[in-house]
Amino acid sequence: MMAANVSATSVVRYCALILDTSGSMAGTPCTVQKQAAIKFCESLLAANGENYVAIVNLNSVASIGCNFTDDIDVLKDYVNGIPASGGTNIYESLIIAESITIFATNLTS
Repeated sequence: MMAANVSATSVVRYCALILDTSGSMAGTPCTVQKQAAIKFCESLLAANGENYVAIVNLNSVASIGCNFTDDIDVLKDYVNGIPASGGTNIYESLIIAESITIFATNLTS
């Protein structure tokens, strides 16, 4: 849940984490990526301030997999359920990650 009013002294972070969900990640690479993603989310959410993570899928068609949240359980559930399939559309995933981060940042400005 995003804060409606943020004081001038609060640190608010929005991080769009791009995960490669393409077919080339099947097996061990997918497992290792999931472990790393969860550790990253736990570390970011534990940092001082208000912290939010969104997950963008890097696949044939890039998409928002999980909207910004500060709920580690939501993030873990999503990450652990990611399958590996399809191609790799790096450009589109970067555009999506940038767009949602700018949008979220503008909500708190």
